[in-house]
Amino acid sequence: MKILIGCLFFRQYTGSELYCLYLAKELKRRGFDVTVAGMYIHLPITSEATFYGIKVVELSQLTGDEQFDVIHCQHKPVTEHLCQLYPTTPKVMTIHSIVYDLERPVKHDSIKHYVAIANHERDFIISNYGIPAGKVSTIYNPVDSSKFNKENTTEDNFVLLAGTVDYMRKQMIYDAAQWARDNGKRFVLIGYDHGDYLSDLRKSRDIIYYQPIPNIEMMVKSCHIACGLFIGRTTIEAWMCGKSVLSYKFNASGGIVSREVLAPPSDIDLYSSDRVAESLINIYNEIA
Repeated sequence: MKILIGCLFFRQYTGSELYCLYLAKELKRRGFDVTVAGMYIHLPITSEATFYGIKVVELSQLTGDEQFDVIHCQHKPVTEHLCQLYPTTPKVMTIHSIVYDLERPVKHDSIKHYVAIANHERDFIISNYGIPAGKVSTIYNPVDSSKFNKENTTEDNFVLLAGTVDYMRKQMIYDAAQWARDNGKRFVLIGYDHGDYLSDLRKSRDIIYYQPIPNIEMMVKSCHIACGLFIGRTTIEAWMCGKSVLSYKFNASGGIVSREVLAPPSDIDLYSSDRVAESLINIYNEIA
């Protein structure tokens, strides 16, 4: 089966880009012919994909004449473009968030199924966009269980927040840094700086900041507790390493709605990339 995975960005080791990489790698491992098409592509993530035999192209290179059995879309502008190029090819659309306009579901006859990454997001999509419940499934973010697992874990005296330093995470980052201080822990922040507040944060809070690093799983395995969005990637990665998470929900302006400490769930195997791929393949087979 030939699968096209379409996305906005495919260049850095963050959120939806890792979703596409892990899914593509697992599909390739199972013998699928996989192409990733991104509006913006670049190293380092493209080099890892091509190393594993995954074709990576710019979205603008697609002509509409290519033949795919299923197209797996992410992000509203990319999905709309692919619906124009391939109006009859069956599609699946993953919705990665319910707070960004970029993630709003697209309605088109060729989109046969929608995927939410958490149950509360599935409920929101059904109730707010009029999509039939039978066309929306909850399938969690895929995580590489060969990297994120309980092997060689320790517990050092720091709180870890791995994520892009942007406006949506600003309140969460300040709050988590204060929580770490109040609980006598160091605060370690790792992520691309796409905001305007990092210098103030470093002055007003006692934090340790790093640009994204390879083998982030080593930091996850050694932290006291991790911070992340509810059912987001960093939350799942920490759970798979046996770590509890300071879990946040926030609204469309980045305001904190809730914060709670969540222990790893009993069904943690559902988050591994092979289980996620298996669930998605079942959908591909149904719509192809």
